[in-house]
Amino acid sequence: MSIIQGPPFTVRERINILQQGTAQYKFIQVALVSFSFHLSRDLLNLTNCTGKALFIKRFYIFLLFIFCPFVKIVFKKVLISKFR
Repeated sequence: MSIIQGPPFTVRERINILQQGTAQYKFIQVALVSFSFHLSRDLLNLTNCTGKALFIKRFYIFLLFIFCPFVKIVFKKVLISKFR
């Protein structure tokens, strides 16, 4: 059995692949920032929550702060804008 291999990528093709990857990464980053902004705005309304909902919101804050370092910056900006 023979393994079918494609031609090696040229420099231009590699650059195109890298640019597509960085564009996708930037899109994901922007989507995460906007999601974290809306979520942090919702999480500031913890006074209406009781029991399970409060636990879930706190758990989301915990997960976001662990996995998304820039969420902290967004959360701080929301806090600052809320209390100006």
